[in-house]
Amino acid sequence: MLYVILCFDKPGQAERRRQSEEDHRDYLATSADHVRLAGPLVDETNSNLIGSFVVYEGATLEEAEAFAAADPHRQARLLDTVVVKPWRCTTINMGGD
Repeated sequence: MLYVILCFDKPGQAERRRQSEEDHRDYLATSADHVRLAGPLVDETNSNLIGSFVVYEGATLEEAEAFAAADPHRQARLLDTVVVKPWRCTTINMGGD
């Protein structure tokens, strides 16, 4: 099953995000057999990172939650809010900007 993991940074944590970014990317890469899609959330100006979006494939919600809990961004106490929800993909269109 697919799960969406939405992570929102605490305000004013740009430096903390930069410090944990490499570990975060490495963590996603080592889980490539489960991570189907991932990328940062940006603000309205498209110039500041404000969180993360991950589509995770796993057997249970608990597995997806454990994956989210072990993320280096979360371990660095960067995140204000983390939401993990089952997701059913019905449309993919990767065209556009």
